[in-house]
Amino acid sequence: MKRIYFLLFFAALVLLSSAGIAQQRYEEYTNALNGVVTPLANGQTLTVNDTLMITPAAKPTVTATNAIINIITFSFNEPYLLQTASLPDSFTVILHTTVYVKQTPLGSETATAKEFTITYSAHHPYRKSDMMHFENGRSVRVEIDDIEPVDITEGAVAGLLLLTNDIRIDREYDINCGTCALGGFGSYSSSLTGATDHASITWAANLGAELYDLEWVYIDSAAYADGRYGTPGTLSFARAIFRNNASRVTVNALEYDIPLLFSDTGYLYFRYRALQEKANGERVTTPWSYEANLTTGLGKIAFSGHEKNLNWQSATSFAESGKRKSVLQYFDGSLKERQSVTKDNTSGNTVIGATLYDRQGRPAINVLPAPTLSQLIRFTPRINRDSVNASNEYTRDLYDGTAQPGDDCCIAAPAMAADTGAAKYYSPSNTLKATGKNQFIPDAQYYPFSQTLFSPDNTGRIMAQGGVGPAFRLGTGHETKYYYGVPSQTDLDALFGTDAGDASHYQKNMVRDANGQYSVSYVDMKGRTVATALAGEAPASLTALDSYTADTKTENLLAPTNNRISGNSIVFN
Repeated sequence: MKRIYFLLFFAALVLLSSAGIAQQRYEEYTNALNGVVTPLANGQTLTVNDTLMITPAAKPTVTATNAIINIITFSFNEPYLLQTASLPDSFTVILHTTVYVKQTPLGSETATAKEFTITYSAHHPYRKSDMMHFENGRSVRVEIDDIEPVDITEGAVAGLLLLTNDIRIDREYDINCGTCALGGFGSYSSSLTGATDHASITWAANLGAELYDLEWVYIDSAAYADGRYGTPGTLSFARAIFRNNASRVTVNALEYDIPLLFSDTGYLYFRYRALQEKANGERVTTPWSYEANLTTGLGKIAFSGHEKNLNWQSATSFAESGKRKSVLQYFDGSLKERQSVTKDNTSGNTVIGATLYDRQGRPAINVLPAPTLSQLIRFTPRINRDSVNASNEYTRDLYDGTAQPGDDCCIAAPAMAADTGAAKYYSPSNTLKATGKNQFIPDAQYYPFSQTLFSPDNTGRIMAQGGVGPAFRLGTGHETKYYYGVPSQTDLDALFGTDAGDASHYQKNMVRDANGQYSVSYVDMKGRTVATALAGEAPASLTALDSYTADTKTENLLAPTNNRISGNSIVFN
């Protein structure tokens, strides 16, 4: 029987301030004099205006103006500054300006003299920018009166300077006016198959909007055919499908990719609305798009289902501004996880991790997650392959084959093929290895996995565990080993006196790490750790405590609690 699991976790957080296609939380108007393009000089002017002073009809009716913030910044164009050779070890630049401000369209300008000072030092922290803040300027003009360099010539520094004039306005508009009514959705595919994992949606702008709510719901074909939500294409149908079963993101763009992680054939419906957020947290919204126009305001896409022949489970987490991460786990017929595929809508790339099992169905190989060149969430067969025959999948025959003498029924897993999967990503074969931060990707030398060896006693306990890379493989002496036993009565009496009781009520477990250091745990019958210790040779770099004394103890191997009769033999563990 095929079992499909689908989980969708939703948490939409509102974006407060960021640039995008739609209007920002505040409007920003910026202009700059860039010395790299044209060196700054006396007499240059830099003007920036509130757009509504020039074209008042460009926006709907203003309902409130919460703040107008003006920022003038004089700074070094630092990327070019740091690339410039033959600069003095330290110098100063003083910029003398006159700032002209107009607060209303018909008002008069007020002039203010302003001096900006920046400094540079090759050996100490320096002041790379100087700023002027004020409020309520809707038209601001900055005129350069004089550039005064100190310990450097004007010609040497004028091309490294940057003067910026910025107006930021927190203003609210009527979003339900006749000229700013919602439009419909833009172009989108009316039918999609499982060969894609998202539906790209665009919609028309609302002139007064700060943000947009986008909602979607998936109706499987059986519910659609059954008429559970009424007659498709009617307003009552549209209201019914979104009533208790919608996912929503709040974004400041005019587009979004809806994830298509649905298990069966059906229809994706979606709607949007414009909104504003007041300073007190109140949300003012328009009606939903289909209320304005049922034909263009209610989107519909037929979808054939994702990986219908496989068992999978998905979880999608949402964050602010519609950011999301989808994680899909693909399972085999016994519902053991085979691959985990992760994709976020920021980078758009997928990351695949894999688990390989031994013949008893225990997770023996854990492959490091690795990005792929694909931007599609799907199951990838043979993503990790055999290094001997690169066309073959990396299977259990390579690491859980015929027992070798002394290998406890398991062999160390061989290298993976270098031209695919995690072995390629964590190696010099990575095609992006020489670019950017990819230069710091570690080289696993074609062993991008850890291997686990289980005890052959049907308890599921781990005997040994190898690490990533050839140096920590099983059999190298640097794997982690696990030992399980019962402490002797002599040990317990030496540690606890007569408080511990009978030794048969305790377990003594040891873990040997990659450096040969043993960690010992004494565990009672309830699984609680009652004492821990270190064992093994002391590292040469450490000095013994003054209280240390050597002590030799003798253990009676024929004690009745420590042995059992097996035929004509007495066996001691």
